[in-house]
Amino acid sequence: PRQMQAASLYPDNSFLAGESAGKWLRENTETTERIFVAGSEPQILFAAGRRPAGRIPYIWPLSTPGPFAKKEASGWLANISSGAVKAVGYCPDRTSWEDAYTSNKMAEKLRESVRIALKNNGWRAAATFPPITIYTRD
Repeated sequence: PRQMQAASLYPDNSFLAGESAGKWLRENTETTERIFVAGSEPQILFAAGRRPAGRIPYIWPLSTPGPFAKKEASGWLANISSGAVKAVGYCPDRTSWEDAYTSNKMAEKLRESVRIALKNNGWRAAATFPPITIYTRD
């Protein structure tokens, strides 16, 4: 019933997958370890009981037009390469990055930057809860 309700109310939303990803993180990380959320799934952090990697816990504040997003985006992305980050929860779905108020160019640039940073910083897929993948590194 709960999955059917979620699917009928929010068919393009990965809320339940985020809860499953959060549960996996809760079982596989320490309470003091930080998690980077790439997409709009802050429920990952809540379900994991973990703190975000930086001061911006998910993508929405960075995907809107204006000076705040431009100023904060590079710092947000730098968290991926930080040794303090234990895991990355990444949802590549467009619906996780864009909506009617979002700058599609900004969202796509950030999404591509995350993909590159994951590849270049030694992150490996550790668990998948479609459409969310949890990445860790040695």
